Amino acid sequence: MSKKCAIVQPGKLGDIIICAPIAQYYADKGYEVYWPVFEEFYNTVKRFDYVTPVNLGVSLGKSYYGKQRMSFFRGGNTTQEIIEREPNAAKPIEMFKKIENFIKDNDLETIDPCFSFVGHNNKHNNDMTTEFINTGRNWIDLKYHLVDVPLEERWNFNFSRNLESEEK
Repeated sequence: MSKKCAIVQPGKLGDIIICAPIAQYYADKGYEVYWPVFEEFYNTVKRFDYVTPVNLGVSLGKSYYGKQRMSFFRGGNTTQEIIEREPNAAKPIEMFKKIENFIKDNDLETIDPCFSFVGHNNKHNNDMTTEFINTGRNWIDLKYHLVDVPLEERWNFNFSRNLESEEK
């Protein structure tokens, strides 16, 4: 039986690029790596030959492409207060519930470098985020620390180009 895991970082684009070497690190360790992402990022993750991208049918919609971007980190609010303030926050909340179910239904190990994202409920990651902020450490270091991947791995970014698609 092979080892299987899921990367919990459904977006956004910069986070996906930063976390791609984390996915490769686990693939190189023999894991079958699944990566559930928002619809906007599915085609990006398809270019990582070492993962299976997963489209759970959730889009960030206007919160990603619109002029007014959603704030993903405003602590001290209930989920309902966040949705009332920023209606598009319902999408990330929906996404994290679907990711949780996908992991559970497929009996996957969780690889979770995510933090400060509406709907993401991981107390350890939240506590570590506060610690890193208070000690002046950067967020890339935090992502790698959260998943026990050496920071030097961040330079191992690999993807496959689709020249036919790029020419369109």
